[in-house]
Amino acid sequence: MTNPVFLSRSIDYLGDLGAKLRDLQGFGTLAHELIQNADDAPARWMSFDIRQDALVLDNDGVFSGCEDIMASECGWRGKDIDVHRCDFHRFRLIGSGDKRLQEGTTGAFGIGFISVYQLTDQPELISTGHHWTLREERSEAERIEVCGGSPHCDRSDLPGTRFIFPFARDEQTPLRRALKAEPAPKNVTTRLLEELEKSLPVAMLFLKNLSKIEVRYNGRVRRTYERVMVGDRLIISQGDSADDREWHLLRGNFEDAAVELRDRHPGRIEDKRSSDVVVALPIQGELRTGMLCACLPTEESTGLPFHVNADFFPSNDRKHVILGDDYQSHWNRMALLAAANTVAEATSQMTKMLGPKRFWHLASNLSALAQNVRRDGRDGVWEKFWIALEAALRKEAVVFTSSGTWTNTDSGVVLLLQREESVNIAVLEGLGIKLVAEELRPYQWELYTCAHQRTARSGRSLSSNASRT
Repeated sequence: MTNPVFLSRSIDYLGDLGAKLRDLQGFGTLAHELIQNADDAPARWMSFDIRQDALVLDNDGVFSGCEDIMASECGWRGKDIDVHRCDFHRFRLIGSGDKRLQEGTTGAFGIGFISVYQLTDQPELISTGHHWTLREERSEAERIEVCGGSPHCDRSDLPGTRFIFPFARDEQTPLRRALKAEPAPKNVTTRLLEELEKSLPVAMLFLKNLSKIEVRYNGRVRRTYERVMVGDRLIISQGDSADDREWHLLRGNFEDAAVELRDRHPGRIEDKRSSDVVVALPIQGELRTGMLCACLPTEESTGLPFHVNADFFPSNDRKHVILGDDYQSHWNRMALLAAANTVAEATSQMTKMLGPKRFWHLASNLSALAQNVRRDGRDGVWEKFWIALEAALRKEAVVFTSSGTWTNTDSGVVLLLQREESVNIAVLEGLGIKLVAEELRPYQWELYTCAHQRTARSGRSLSSNASRT
């Protein structure tokens, strides 16, 4: 019997890094990954300082370290694979997925930091007295340069952790060529400022720890964003009250369904993964389309008039939520169904909070979304938002009358067939006829579909089977 012959099998490190970088393109993606890392730290404050030669990121969190951060494996890990590594060892091991084991964190894949290579060739990390510079083009044993104790490396005055991303201006550096990556654009500072000012108000909606983010330009504060909770009302302050954005947060969960799914797929769904869902409704104005958020926004535009946050299973680049036919997809659909039920259960609350016109505008949007789902062949879970709300509309006092009261759809309330008949409102009210407020006329179809059939002399009572007039 001959002895077996073995061959090595490895990975093209820079080729793999370049492939992942291509999936993580975009300054919005970069900002989200850096915010997530700070939120997981956990930090309460962070700063983006856009300088002429580099992006400098500070936060008041610190990197955790085991007894020997220079060792090949983390001392915390030992022989127990269910214990997470310290932050320094985690930073050294790309794609470990180690955050899956740590409570209170959002990150899971360990690849998000790669997004910084669209800006830089040599990222620097400074935390708890340690200063590392990454040199990815070198051999595995030399990819982190440890700065010595020279005065140049003294960072004792830093608030916690600092990342420095010197802009890669030369397209012919060894790393640029190996990653097949473009250099930082000439207008990188302008584009970073524009992206941060556009994305931060939404990116801060569902953070766990960060409450303040500063945007600086060459060291000077340009904009400060603060996250302030007052009960279930969330204010994202931008330093100028005219720019403040206010949201009402609706909370729900799918705990029972989550337990059942974990039983069906043992060992697949991390214990730390939460079954809580949060819906963010804008208090002023309307959303053209909300986003799905897995703490930070994905690029999943929903068509819903609110944002939905849950501990979704996202794609590796965190830009999409998985809706296929596996346990991750089942979990994500349960989260979306829980969000739909959470909105429906808050129907009475929303009528008072939004007012009649905005409430029925929301209902109309969900009705239109359901019709589009059937027409376009989208995943059926999106239709559930209208189905759940429609059931609530049949039971709750959701019809605003011309006399300024709320009533049920089956109470005999009448919507005048023609706008011109509104001159008779006072007379009809004097006869004891309850009339739908004229401001709800644009939503008559939704009103009809959610009511019981009745007729009246000067109009038609709200009817569940009436056609559009």
